[in-house]
Amino acid sequence: FKLKCGRDTLVVALGGGVVGDTAGYVAATYMRGVSFVQVPTTLLSMVDSSVGGKVGVDNKFGKNLLGAFNQPLGVFVDINYLSTLSKEHLVNGLLEAIKIFITYDAKMFDYVIENYENILDLDKIILEKIISRSVEIKANVVVRDEKEKGERSILNFGHTIGHAIEKLSGYKILHGEAVGLGILVEARIAVLVGKLTENIYSKIKSTIGGIVKIERLKDYKIEDILREIKLDKKSVAGESRFVLLKNIGVVCKQHGHYVHSVDDAIVKKALTLLR
Repeated sequence: FKLKCGRDTLVVALGGGVVGDTAGYVAATYMRGVSFVQVPTTLLSMVDSSVGGKVGVDNKFGKNLLGAFNQPLGVFVDINYLSTLSKEHLVNGLLEAIKIFITYDAKMFDYVIENYENILDLDKIILEKIISRSVEIKANVVVRDEKEKGERSILNFGHTIGHAIEKLSGYKILHGEAVGLGILVEARIAVLVGKLTENIYSKIKSTIGGIVKIERLKDYKIEDILREIKLDKKSVAGESRFVLLKNIGVVCKQHGHYVHSVDDAIVKKALTLLR
C-alpha cells in the first residue's frame, strides 16, 4: 500500500514453492486480486506447485489451510536454475514428479527409476522430459477439475500422511521427503484394503525406499499422525479419506469418487508395518 500499487499491479513469483505460494496468495487477496506470474527456480516448484493455481500459506493448525485458487497469467520454467540446487533439493522435487507418475503414468515412473543417477547429474534432456510430462499431466487434470471437486484430489496421493509428518516435524522435513513417506504408507493402505497387490507395492517400496529414509517414520507417534490427518482437506466429518492406488499409473475410482474412507485401524496397521 505504501508503494501505491493499483489493481494493474503484476506480482512476479521468483523462487521455489514457498515463494510461489506466498506471492500467489498475496496476489489473490491484494485489492481482491491482482495478476501474477510464476517463475519457479526449484524442481519441486517446476513440476508441481507453480502449476494449477493453488496458493496458500501454512499455520499452526496445518499445511496450506489458508489460501485460494488463483491461476497465474503464465509459468516460465528455465531449468538452468536447477544448477544452483543441492542434490537434496533435486530429490525433494523429484519425489513430487514420482507421485504424479505413480498415479498417472507407469512408463514415466519406470523412466525416472532408469535415469535416477542422470537426473541427479542434471542431464537437461532427461529433466526437460520429466518436467514437461509432469506439467502436462497436472495441467490437464486442473483443466478438468480446477477447484478440486473430484479428480484433482488424485494429485494429493501421499499428501494426507505427508502433510501430517511435515506438521509434526515443525516443517523441518522437506516436503518431497514427507510425501515420499506418505506414498509408502498410503500405498500400503491400498494393499491392506485389497486394491493393490504385494508385488506392485514391493516395486514402489524398493523405489521410494532407495530415495527416502523409511526409518524416519519412527520419529513420529502413530497416534499423533492419526490425529493430524483428521485436519486433511479431504476429510469429511472427521473421517479420514485417501486416494487408493490400484496399480502404478492407476488409482481407484468408485461411483465417480477418487477418495475413499479408510478406517483408522487400517491406517494404524499400515504405519505399524513400516516402523
